[in-house]
Amino acid sequence: MSVPDLQYLMIDGHGDPNTAPAYAGAVKALYPVAYKLKFASKRNLGRDCRLVRRRG
Repeated sequence: MSVPDLQYLMIDGHGDPNTAPAYAGAVKALYPVAYKLKFASKRNLGRDCRLVRRRG
């Protein structure tokens, strides 16, 4: 199977995401960036992308 290179935004860390303040801050910073990229892609490239919901 051949899988193409893909680019992702992600949060890397450890601990309990339900109680770690660093995780909440990272998610708070990540979502505006993700939505900006989503709408820029739709506007400039004509491609919409799906943002995956946070699990947990």
